[in-house]
Amino acid sequence: MTNSPTTPTASPTIYRPHARYVLITAVAALSIPALIWLLLRGVDLAGVLFLLFAVGLLFFAVRGLLSSVEVDERGLTLLQPLAKPQAVQYRQLAEVSEEGRLQRVILLLYHPLRPDGLLDLDDLRSLALPALEEQSDLLEILQARAPHR
Repeated sequence: MTNSPTTPTASPTIYRPHARYVLITAVAALSIPALIWLLLRGVDLAGVLFLLFAVGLLFFAVRGLLSSVEVDERGLTLLQPLAKPQAVQYRQLAEVSEEGRLQRVILLLYHPLRPDGLLDLDDLRSLALPALEEQSDLLEILQARAPHR
């Protein structure tokens, strides 16, 4: 069967963020009011630094919590709040690995597309995916579909 405009294509597989983002978000969200309360009793540099750290941690945890990765027959798309979707086709992949000590994430090295649709082999970019549920399955798919150079 040919793929015509009226023929439905397979829907993408969606990989959701790991549940630990909920824990990190909760810890950061609970820390912020406590630190503000401490700073209201007396401002000190350490309290301000911890508050800034907790706000930054909350931002990155919520961003990870609301992210997802869609995988289809052509490649993957990383969807994150406050950012445009980042799509990488399988043919663009140069290397796929799992990196990190505390939180393992999939790291993609890929060649961007030129305006004419060809690969720019002189440029190599990286994309770190958030920690995902069923991440090992996605890693196997990406490593199998990545062109071996």
